[in-house]
Amino acid sequence: MRRRNFLKTSLGAAGAALTLRSLPPALTFAGAGPLVQGAAAPLDAGYSSLRQAFENPPNDNRNWTRWWWFGPQATEQGIAYELEQMHKQGLGGAEEIVSSGENKVRCLASGNGVSYIRTGGSGKKRGRQEAVTKDLPAPLDISGEWQVTFEGYKFPKLVKKMPVLRSWTDDPDTRHFSGTARYELEFDVPAGILAKGRRVRLDLGSVADASKVWLNGQAAGVTWKRPHQHDVTQWVRPGNNFLEVRVSNRLINLVGGLKRPEWADKVVEKYGHYNERQQWYETNSREYGASELPPAGLLGPLRLVFLQEVEFEICRGTSAW
Repeated sequence: MRRRNFLKTSLGAAGAALTLRSLPPALTFAGAGPLVQGAAAPLDAGYSSLRQAFENPPNDNRNWTRWWWFGPQATEQGIAYELEQMHKQGLGGAEEIVSSGENKVRCLASGNGVSYIRTGGSGKKRGRQEAVTKDLPAPLDISGEWQVTFEGYKFPKLVKKMPVLRSWTDDPDTRHFSGTARYELEFDVPAGILAKGRRVRLDLGSVADASKVWLNGQAAGVTWKRPHQHDVTQWVRPGNNFLEVRVSNRLINLVGGLKRPEWADKVVEKYGHYNERQQWYETNSREYGASELPPAGLLGPLRLVFLQEVEFEICRGTSAW
């Protein structure tokens, strides 16, 4: 923000100078002589000042850096030396992060055992800090008989039961469906598994291709690439839970079920020798009636993954020259 203001002020002056230089020499204002003759010296001075400001901007307008100390080797003399070197290289300041117990960093442990970080600084928190995670439950599998509803353009509503998740292309009824299908399932979560300080992440496993998730009526998010995971800590509850996942696939599955149109060969024959159109038409028309289709749908496996919040203390300070 500081650099933006500096540029705005400086470039504003430059723009004014350029505007003045572009005016005809004979142009005058009331009560003044020719503009260029009277403004030549101030313009040169303005350019010189602008150039000096860019070559040596004030500290508030220079780049800053965030500087982390990892390891117990941090000393007062070492920090002073490093800050001096940053200053010599033209930085405007540095945000130091060293360990002395004033602030906290929160991490997530994905398994039982010891988590640690290494910090520098002085005092009790210098060196290696450890946190022990215990009693973290294993991931909870989500399975059962899914109700899957298909409905799309020129595709009448179709409801399927899926005890085991599979690709739409494995079923003749849905092999050439392109659109969005709705998956619905009820599942149970043991009462003692949701402890304080524990985060819960819903892992959808494999999805082809994009998904949107609701848990107990609350929108948990959208994914279109791996990992297909959502933090559902605030919506998951002990006992019965209702999960809805809407999955959308690609258009190729629909096109693969269509007959190659008669005009395709005529277009290739007529325009094939112009601007490499033949390759384009042949590639795209080949998708009609394609036998090899990409997987589609919610493929899983689905599970709830539990993570434990872990806290470490650090100190954050700011240094400017």
